[in-house]
Amino acid sequence: MKIKYYFCFKEDHRRSMDVLGKLINDGIKNFKNTSTSFFIPKVKFNFLSFNKVIQMRFERFISYPLQILSIKYTDIAHVIDHGYSHLVYFLNAKLKIITFNDLIPILFEKKFHKNNTLVKLSLFFIDKYDHIISLSKQSKKDLIKYKKIKPNKISVIYPPVEEHIFNLKKIDKKKVYRKYNIPLKPKKIIVFDNVFYKNFDFSFKIFCKLLEINDDVILIKISNYKKRVFDPYDQKIFELNNLSRIDMSLLYKSCDLLLFPSLYEGFGMPCLEAMKCGLPVVSSNNGSLKEVVNIQNRFNLNNQNKIIKHINRIFIDKQFLKLNKNISINQSKKFKEDDYYLQIQKIYQKLLLLNKKN
Repeated sequence: MKIKYYFCFKEDHRRSMDVLGKLINDGIKNFKNTSTSFFIPKVKFNFLSFNKVIQMRFERFISYPLQILSIKYTDIAHVIDHGYSHLVYFLNAKLKIITFNDLIPILFEKKFHKNNTLVKLSLFFIDKYDHIISLSKQSKKDLIKYKKIKPNKISVIYPPVEEHIFNLKKIDKKKVYRKYNIPLKPKKIIVFDNVFYKNFDFSFKIFCKLLEINDDVILIKISNYKKRVFDPYDQKIFELNNLSRIDMSLLYKSCDLLLFPSLYEGFGMPCLEAMKCGLPVVSSNNGSLKEVVNIQNRFNLNNQNKIIKHINRIFIDKQFLKLNKNISINQSKKFKEDDYYLQIQKIYQKLLLLNKKN
């Protein structure tokens, strides 16, 4: 069985999908009688009169299809990101498969303040694939509702994280604190502020109320934005960006809690990364997070007092902290790399067998 994986443009900054694509390729190639290869498109055109956004749209919809026309015939073509669904008619393969993440650009179209016509155009082609692999039941449900696709054409397979990076191996926390100039003693909460639906404003409100109870708490904010001013809390908020996967693992292992009040998630990878490192997680109950985070650590965002009490108890009650660490560890065991590869391989084999019979 020969499989070709089709990746995103690096310039599209689809980091999570790039990581997933590499994981699939590296895991599947180890199966008997299976060979894998992958294709990463390159930016071919440079129109000085176009801004970067327009240029990348041209690359995605015009250049990418042209680049793959000469690729040799293979058993399976697997497109890693549903944003490239439009490639379907240009793939030279017996079977065509695509990974589906979420409908966030469409569900939150007004919030993005963007014209999502091209997103919708690409999704127009997703039902032309032989099979779709969804990252969660929530995403599958959304796709069926939006595209009216038959449920048996979509398989839910939860993605893994790199277990050689996100694990329970001990580290030198003091070294991590020195690297990022983070103080040693305060309790440390990791939050995300790289896109609006990560709901940082809510995280900040919770943080401010926690400080009224315990002043010895700081916020580690993972962000792609330029530094923001949070006067009078500037000395308690540490902004970090452009972090590697290894850097994130070190931070999870060096902090006391991940606060993840997301408005919506197609999967919620940071929660799984943190849990694999044994970090307690407090998340919202939205989107696919019901499938990823244990019920004891998911909250209705309308109940801020309950969230604050839960976090503060983790900080002051050692037994409760230990309990929540164990909850994270045990929950993370439900998402294993080897299981993921095996499920993907079984789908490939099943589809090829059905194709042969037909």
